Amino acid sequence: MTPESNDVRIAPVPVHLRRGALELVFADLPDEECDEQVALALAEAEGNDAALQGLFCARTGKRVLGAALAQVQPGRTAAVWLPRLAPGVAPTTAHVLMAAACGWLEGQDVVLAQTLLATVPADDRNVLEAARFTHLAEMLYLVAPSDQYPEHPPAGMLQLRPAGRVGYERLAAVVEGTYTATRDCAALDGVRQIDDVLAGYRAAGCSGADEWYLVQGAGEDVGCLILADHPRQGNLELVYMGVLPEWRGHGWGVEVARWAQWRARRLGRDRLVLAVDAENGPALAAYAAAGCAAWDRRSAYLRAFGS
Repeated sequence: MTPESNDVRIAPVPVHLRRGALELVFADLPDEECDEQVALALAEAEGNDAALQGLFCARTGKRVLGAALAQVQPGRTAAVWLPRLAPGVAPTTAHVLMAAACGWLEGQDVVLAQTLLATVPADDRNVLEAARFTHLAEMLYLVAPSDQYPEHPPAGMLQLRPAGRVGYERLAAVVEGTYTATRDCAALDGVRQIDDVLAGYRAAGCSGADEWYLVQGAGEDVGCLILADHPRQGNLELVYMGVLPEWRGHGWGVEVARWAQWRARRLGRDRLVLAVDAENGPALAAYAAAGCAAWDRRSAYLRAFGS
């Protein structure tokens, strides 16, 4: 094991060492996915050097001992990739790297940061706890292939109204109202302002707000459906759907999910994909009834910044 020494430097990664540092950061991914993530990160940095300002490494000379990555995202959020170390490097190096990444985030006007982990070994848990990250939820990733899509628009009580026609302020009020007594990542309620939340939604996929809908029943605003298009992957993402508290209990979750699948059919997408809190029983039941099945699971950890 490499001992700690005064020669170890913790600092932002210089350009010529970025590839090696990123290969460490993404080392837990399958080889092909790791290569893709490295290539994407480097390509983004070519057009915007600030994209990798949150990439930190521990090194002696030109040898990278470990690396961590914090990426600022729209909506005053950040994604954190936990420190990963070269073989034989002391685990305490991960704590110093995580502290550097979080210290950098404190100066970036970030409200919250999160990390998603397939497994959480003891070393990672210790790093998270020391950096004041808490467990948010177990996230299930669901998919509905195209053979589950309805062949016609859902013929229930609900209608979709594009956000551009009803006004974004009206939709924002409904989205915020659906967070009341939510069972989906309830700890996030109130952490961010609604404008920040919508900025994060808008950055998903490449469709902006083109696939945002106000959901109405009998002429009343009852909920919302936020979709994001990922044509390169053949996916339509169900980013968020919600029903206002006073309209819950009608089983409308299944119908809203069917509307999302109808939009996927209309756009020619192979899959509808989404993530849901594993503790959100009603949502899971609605998605299952709409033909969605789980294909992956992640542990989500969160740290709030500022006041």
